[in-house]
Amino acid sequence: MKEEAENLKSRHSFKLYNMDFGEALQALKQGKMLQRTTGDLDSFIFRQVPADIDISIVPRMQSLPDKVKAEFQERYKRSGIPGISYDNQFALVKPYNEIESWSPSVSDVQANDWVIYHDYL
Repeated sequence: MKEEAENLKSRHSFKLYNMDFGEALQALKQGKMLQRTTGDLDSFIFRQVPADIDISIVPRMQSLPDKVKAEFQERYKRSGIPGISYDNQFALVKPYNEIESWSPSVSDVQANDWVIYHDYL
């Protein structure tokens, strides 16, 4: 197992375990899923992939309230804004695939126990 972890580590520009938040942030930017060893081991965080959603998709989005969809449509009519953009978001995935927004706490930022989630499998 340790040999596999070392091989994986050599292919990436970040550590696999005992990372500080700066190192963890770099791993998130590279698309990795992370967790703290002191947290729920069935939960992890990730950085949402930045995306532009065309205005034609907005009416079919289940995650937006109708009033928000209407506002986006109005902005498109008024200003020609072609859709919505997702950027700079972190999300927490809980054990039953519930996803919610996530922001680091002071404790998270000062921790040195960040690890790559399941990357050793």
